[in-house]
Amino acid sequence: MLHFQVQTQRSLIVALTPGLDRLLQDYVQRNKTHLERWEPPRSAHYFTLKGTQQRIHDYLLQASQGQILPLVALDQKRESIIATVNVSNIVRGIFQSAYLGYGLDEQYQGQGIMTEILTAAIPAIFNGLKLHRLMANYIPSNLRSGRLLKRVGFVEEGFARDYLFIDGKWQDHILMSRINPSFHF
Repeated sequence: MLHFQVQTQRSLIVALTPGLDRLLQDYVQRNKTHLERWEPPRSAHYFTLKGTQQRIHDYLLQASQGQILPLVALDQKRESIIATVNVSNIVRGIFQSAYLGYGLDEQYQGQGIMTEILTAAIPAIFNGLKLHRLMANYIPSNLRSGRLLKRVGFVEEGFARDYLFIDGKWQDHILMSRINPSFHF
């Protein structure tokens, strides 16, 4: 697995490891209501320690196969996960691209911290994974997410009707991407 550590002014972004299981469980429990309208339906098991440990195990297996890079941002004291950043569906060959997903702890909203995290993480993701393109999509009603993506250099590419099953229903998405200007084969 790729070693990943990026320091920002207010956080430390690291690759997810088994040692972060309790912090991740606390994050998902704390933000269950806040994030559920932007995520797929979750079973009760998802919020348990066993569910979190299984998820981390599965993520690390996929990461070892070069399919994903699961990241978390820790607070300044390294006592709490304040955000998640996931690079998934990594495709090589002539595409050299992946999807970017993210979530922010509700108590940190409106402080510019997700902009700070993604501004620092994206160049490291591009360089560490040697990617040409990152794609991210958002539900049209999630205006904060749309503004965030534009702030960190993503451009709108299109609209996908009934794109993902989120919050119990098929939801339209705005398709965005950012190109790595320094990518070379």
